[in-house]
Amino acid sequence: MRSKGWLGILALATTAIVVLGVAQAPAGETRRTIYLSAIEYKGGADVGSEAFPPAAEPGTKPLAPLEGGYNLEEPDPTGRWEVESYRWEPGLLVAQEGERVTLEIVGINGARHDAALISPSGERTPFVVTRGRLTRVRFLADEVGIWRFVCSTHPPGMSGEIVVLG
Repeated sequence: MRSKGWLGILALATTAIVVLGVAQAPAGETRRTIYLSAIEYKGGADVGSEAFPPAAEPGTKPLAPLEGGYNLEEPDPTGRWEVESYRWEPGLLVAQEGERVTLEIVGINGARHDAALISPSGERTPFVVTRGRLTRVRFLADEVGIWRFVCSTHPPGMSGEIVVLG
């Protein structure tokens, strides 16, 4: 059942590419722009209604400040505590081999994200996203496989994948 679920998602994503995102460029090349955001999820509670996470819980580990793009803030004098995580949204993209892709990334949260697009063969294209600015990353999807985009400021939580289909 698990593989059927992924096949359904892949089929839906492929349909979305064809219906929503493909524009023909001159000379028969396919060009597409994919829109992303660099965001921070933040949630919190008051120790009176929800206890601060314990130091040990079966199957878990505590979050250290800014470890892995995650942060857990101790309760303040009022008893309020918060947890946060940085993410690319959306974090899973699909492209076709041969497409000229532009990622347009808006910085919503986090002052700066030093990041890279990494091809299946390991070629790195560095880029920087800053709050309140638009960053464009252009590349030719010339390798079938999983491309990754990773923020080195908030790893590994702030990472995403582009599935390039042949």
